[in-house]
Amino acid sequence: MDYKIEYSTNAIKSLEQIYDYISKVLFNSIAAENTINGIFAVINNLKLFPNMYAATEFYISKKIPVHIALYKNYRILYSVFDKDYTVVIYDIISSRQNYSN
Repeated sequence: MDYKIEYSTNAIKSLEQIYDYISKVLFNSIAAENTINGIFAVINNLKLFPNMYAATEFYISKKIPVHIALYKNYRILYSVFDKDYTVVIYDIISSRQNYSN
């Protein structure tokens, strides 16, 4: 069964910021589109294989670990809810950024 993908407000904002930075600051709209498409390709794989990336030491609650999927220099932070067949994307951050629980 395919899992449903849900995006947090932070994840949507991050996608917009990634696109804007690459297209408007780096002046490369083609690279911006390719980057966003690549991130979505990784996320779409989670529909079939939500646990393909190992859980981290970070938890949303005591029983809900955060996973980190990778696309180039971006980390996609998400959790898997098997009971509801849902993957929640929390954020997409550059690997150059720090993240904490």
